[in-house]
Amino acid sequence: MIYLQFLADAVSSSVTSAAASGAATVNSAQPSAGESAAGLLPFFVILVVFYFLVLRPQQRKAKDHQSMIAALDKGDRVVTGGGIIGKVVKVDNDMISVEIAQGVTVQVARATVVNVLGKEKADKKVKSGSIANDN
Repeated sequence: MIYLQFLADAVSSSVTSAAASGAATVNSAQPSAGESAAGLLPFFVILVVFYFLVLRPQQRKAKDHQSMIAALDKGDRVVTGGGIIGKVVKVDNDMISVEIAQGVTVQVARATVVNVLGKEKADKKVKSGSIANDN
């Protein structure tokens, strides 16, 4: 509250001092065309840096995600946005069916796929505790 009162007093005193000094000093205080353009230079530099550090990588990431979704196929192991990991068993235009356990299939939107883990390999049945030798 005290800070606001101090700020209001400072503004009112600067306004009254500017009015008392006359119009000649107001006109001479305006920057020339070159000085105003140089004052905008940091603003444009910040915009360029923002574009290269934020916007461009985000656009590339979105493009990579779109190509990953377009390349989805049966047998791909995927991770959805909700954290469900499973195998794609059916692919439609905008929906996919994901088998999350044997006999349990859920249908999710294609856009919710966050990562493709690769193709699922055929499971090799190995007896636990023994290794078969073909000698």
